[in-house]
Amino acid sequence: MAGLSCACRLAGEGVQVLVLEKEGCVGGLAASHTRRGFTYDLGPHRFSSENESVNRLVKDILHDELITVERKSEIYFNNRFLLYPLDMGNIVTTVTKNELVKYVCDYVLARMSRIVSRGGDDSFESWVVRRYGRKMYQAFFGVYTEKVLGIPPARISSDWAKQRIAIPSLWDALVHPLLKRKRCHRRHVSKFVYPRH
Repeated sequence: MAGLSCACRLAGEGVQVLVLEKEGCVGGLAASHTRRGFTYDLGPHRFSSENESVNRLVKDILHDELITVERKSEIYFNNRFLLYPLDMGNIVTTVTKNELVKYVCDYVLARMSRIVSRGGDDSFESWVVRRYGRKMYQAFFGVYTEKVLGIPPARISSDWAKQRIAIPSLWDALVHPLLKRKRCHRRHVSKFVYPRH
Protein backbone atom coordinates (compact mmCIF):
# COMPACT_ATOMS: atom_id res chain seq x y z
CA MET A 1 0.00 0.00 0.00
CA ALA A 2 2.88 2.40 0.64
CA GLY A 3 3.91 2.82 -3.01
CA LEU A 4 0.36 3.12 -4.28
CA SER A 5 -0.56 5.55 -1.48
CA CYS A 6 2.40 7.75 -2.40
CA ALA A 7 1.47 7.62 -6.10
CA CYS A 8 -2.19 8.39 -5.31
CA ARG A 9 -1.24 11.42 -3.20
CA LEU A 10 1.16 12.75 -5.83
CA ALA A 11 -1.39 12.24 -8.63
CA GLY A 12 -3.96 14.06 -6.50
CA GLU A 13 -1.55 17.02 -6.38
CA GLY A 14 -1.25 17.02 -10.19
CA VAL A 15 2.10 15.24 -10.45
CA GLN A 16 2.48 12.76 -13.31
CA VAL A 17 3.27 9.38 -11.72
CA LEU A 18 4.74 6.12 -12.99
CA VAL A 19 4.55 3.18 -10.56
CA LEU A 20 7.07 0.38 -11.14
CA GLU A 21 6.54 -3.09 -9.67
CA LYS A 22 9.52 -5.33 -8.94
CA GLU A 23 7.49 -8.56 -9.12
CA GLY A 24 5.54 -10.06 -12.05
CA CYS A 25 2.24 -8.92 -10.51
CA VAL A 26 1.15 -5.98 -8.38
CA GLY A 27 0.39 -6.06 -4.68
CA GLY A 28 3.57 -6.91 -2.76
CA LEU A 29 2.61 -8.57 0.54
CA ALA A 30 -1.02 -7.71 -0.18
CA ALA A 31 -1.10 -9.66 -3.47
CA SER A 32 -3.64 -12.39 -4.20
CA HIS A 33 -2.88 -15.29 -6.52
CA THR A 34 -5.21 -17.73 -8.25
CA ARG A 35 -4.15 -21.29 -9.00
CA ARG A 36 -6.36 -24.26 -9.90
CA GLY A 37 -9.49 -22.27 -9.12
CA PHE A 38 -8.38 -21.20 -5.63
CA THR A 39 -7.47 -17.64 -4.67
CA TYR A 40 -5.02 -17.23 -1.82
CA ASP A 41 -3.24 -14.30 -0.22
CA LEU A 42 0.51 -13.95 -0.28
CA GLY A 43 0.35 -11.98 2.95
CA PRO A 44 -2.37 -10.83 5.31
CA HIS A 45 -4.83 -8.45 3.65
CA ARG A 46 -6.46 -7.34 6.86
CA PHE A 47 -6.52 -3.62 7.33
CA SER A 48 -6.92 -1.74 10.58
CA SER A 49 -5.84 1.77 11.43
CA GLU A 50 -6.54 4.20 14.24
CA ASN A 51 -5.87 7.04 11.81
CA GLU A 52 -9.26 8.22 10.49
CA SER A 53 -7.81 9.99 7.44
CA VAL A 54 -6.18 6.70 6.38
CA ASN A 55 -9.46 4.83 6.95
CA ARG A 56 -11.35 7.41 4.86
CA LEU A 57 -8.83 7.16 2.02
CA VAL A 58 -9.15 3.36 1.83
CA LYS A 59 -12.96 3.55 1.97
CA ASP A 60 -13.04 6.29 -0.70
CA ILE A 61 -10.96 4.14 -3.04
CA LEU A 62 -12.65 0.76 -2.45
CA HIS A 63 -16.23 1.92 -1.64
CA ASP A 64 -18.45 -1.14 -1.17
CA GLU A 65 -15.62 -3.53 -2.06
CA LEU A 66 -14.58 -3.54 1.62
CA ILE A 67 -16.18 -5.97 4.04
CA THR A 68 -15.79 -6.25 7.81
CA VAL A 69 -14.38 -9.58 8.97
CA GLU A 70 -14.01 -11.13 12.44
CA ARG A 71 -10.37 -11.87 13.12
CA LYS A 72 -9.30 -15.45 13.72
CA SER A 73 -5.58 -16.09 13.40
CA GLU A 74 -3.90 -19.28 14.57
CA ILE A 75 -0.50 -20.94 14.38
CA TYR A 76 -0.40 -24.66 13.58
CA PHE A 77 2.28 -25.88 15.96
CA ASN A 78 3.14 -29.55 16.72
CA ASN A 79 -0.27 -30.79 15.48
CA ARG A 80 -2.17 -28.18 17.52
CA PHE A 81 -3.62 -24.75 16.83
CA LEU A 82 -2.55 -21.81 19.00
CA LEU A 83 -4.16 -18.37 18.96
CA TYR A 84 -2.22 -15.60 17.26
CA PRO A 85 -1.33 -13.06 18.53
CA LEU A 86 -0.02 -15.41 21.18
CA ASP A 87 -2.14 -15.67 24.28
CA MET A 88 -0.22 -16.88 27.33
CA GLY A 89 -3.30 -18.62 28.76
CA ASN A 90 -3.84 -20.46 25.47
CA ILE A 91 -0.19 -21.56 25.44
CA VAL A 92 -0.46 -22.81 29.02
CA THR A 93 -3.55 -24.92 28.22
CA THR A 94 -2.42 -26.17 24.77
CA VAL A 95 1.26 -27.12 24.75
CA THR A 96 2.66 -30.27 26.38
CA LYS A 97 3.84 -30.11 30.01
CA ASN A 98 7.42 -30.52 28.85
CA GLU A 99 7.14 -27.57 26.44
CA LEU A 100 5.30 -25.52 29.05
CA VAL A 101 8.04 -25.96 31.66
CA LYS A 102 10.68 -24.86 29.14
CA TYR A 103 8.65 -21.83 27.98
CA VAL A 104 7.67 -20.68 31.48
CA CYS A 105 11.21 -21.03 32.88
CA ASP A 106 12.68 -19.18 29.91
CA TYR A 107 9.93 -16.53 30.15
CA VAL A 108 10.62 -15.95 33.87
CA LEU A 109 14.38 -15.68 33.20
CA ALA A 110 13.70 -13.16 30.41
CA ARG A 111 11.46 -11.07 32.68
CA MET A 112 14.04 -11.15 35.51
CA SER A 113 16.78 -10.22 33.07
CA ARG A 114 14.78 -7.15 31.96
CA ILE A 115 14.45 -6.03 35.59
CA VAL A 116 18.21 -6.32 36.16
CA SER A 117 19.28 -4.96 32.76
CA ARG A 118 17.34 -1.95 31.50
CA GLY A 119 19.11 -1.85 28.11
CA GLY A 120 17.25 -0.97 24.94
CA ASP A 121 16.13 -3.23 22.13
CA ASP A 122 17.91 -2.87 18.81
CA SER A 123 15.79 -5.29 16.75
CA PHE A 124 12.55 -7.26 16.50
CA GLU A 125 14.46 -10.32 17.73
CA SER A 126 15.90 -8.67 20.85
CA TRP A 127 12.52 -7.08 21.72
CA VAL A 128 10.71 -10.43 21.59
CA VAL A 129 13.48 -12.41 23.34
CA ARG A 130 13.60 -9.90 26.22
CA ARG A 131 9.82 -10.19 26.75
CA TYR A 132 8.99 -13.81 25.87
CA GLY A 133 12.33 -15.60 26.20
CA ARG A 134 14.50 -17.25 23.55
CA LYS A 135 12.54 -20.54 23.44
CA MET A 136 9.16 -18.96 22.61
CA TYR A 137 10.90 -16.61 20.18
CA GLN A 138 12.36 -19.59 18.31
CA ALA A 139 9.10 -21.56 18.39
CA PHE A 140 6.60 -18.85 17.49
CA PHE A 141 8.25 -15.66 16.24
CA GLY A 142 11.61 -16.01 14.53
CA VAL A 143 10.95 -18.43 11.67
CA TYR A 144 7.42 -17.11 11.03
CA THR A 145 8.51 -13.47 10.86
CA GLU A 146 11.42 -14.19 8.54
CA LYS A 147 9.22 -16.33 6.29
CA VAL A 148 6.52 -13.62 5.99
CA LEU A 149 8.79 -10.57 5.64
CA GLY A 150 11.81 -12.18 3.98
CA ILE A 151 14.13 -10.35 6.40
CA PRO A 152 16.02 -11.86 9.36
CA PRO A 153 14.32 -10.60 12.58
CA ALA A 154 17.69 -9.35 13.86
CA ARG A 155 17.57 -6.79 11.00
CA ILE A 156 13.97 -5.64 11.64
CA SER A 157 13.36 -2.60 13.85
CA SER A 158 12.09 -3.21 17.37
CA ASP A 159 9.29 -0.74 16.50
CA TRP A 160 7.73 -3.48 14.34
CA ALA A 161 7.38 -5.68 17.44
CA LYS A 162 6.21 -2.82 19.69
CA GLN A 163 3.34 -2.07 17.32
CA ARG A 164 2.20 -5.65 16.74
CA ILE A 165 2.91 -7.82 19.78
CA ALA A 166 1.18 -7.65 23.16
CA ILE A 167 3.49 -7.89 26.16
CA PRO A 168 2.72 -11.21 27.88
CA SER A 169 1.72 -11.52 31.50
CA LEU A 170 2.61 -14.61 33.50
CA TRP A 171 -0.26 -13.77 35.86
CA ASP A 172 -2.66 -13.96 32.91
CA ALA A 173 -1.09 -17.21 31.81
CA LEU A 174 -1.40 -19.03 35.11
CA VAL A 175 -4.38 -17.47 36.89
CA HIS A 176 -6.90 -16.58 34.19
CA PRO A 177 -7.28 -20.13 32.79
CA LEU A 178 -8.02 -21.34 36.34
CA LEU A 179 -10.58 -18.59 37.00
CA LYS A 180 -11.92 -18.74 33.42
CA ARG A 181 -11.91 -14.94 33.23
CA LYS A 182 -12.00 -13.16 29.95
CA ARG A 183 -8.60 -11.78 28.98
CA CYS A 184 -7.99 -8.43 27.33
CA HIS A 185 -5.28 -8.16 24.69
CA ARG A 186 -3.34 -5.04 23.97
CA ARG A 187 -3.04 -4.34 20.26
CA HIS A 188 -5.40 -7.16 19.42
CA VAL A 189 -7.84 -6.13 16.73
CA SER A 190 -10.92 -8.37 16.77
CA LYS A 191 -12.41 -7.00 13.52
CA PHE A 192 -10.83 -5.58 10.40
CA VAL A 193 -11.82 -4.53 6.90
CA TYR A 194 -10.89 -6.76 3.99
CA PRO A 195 -11.30 -6.48 0.20
CA ARG A 196 -14.39 -8.34 -1.04
CA HIS A 197 -12.32 -9.91 -3.84
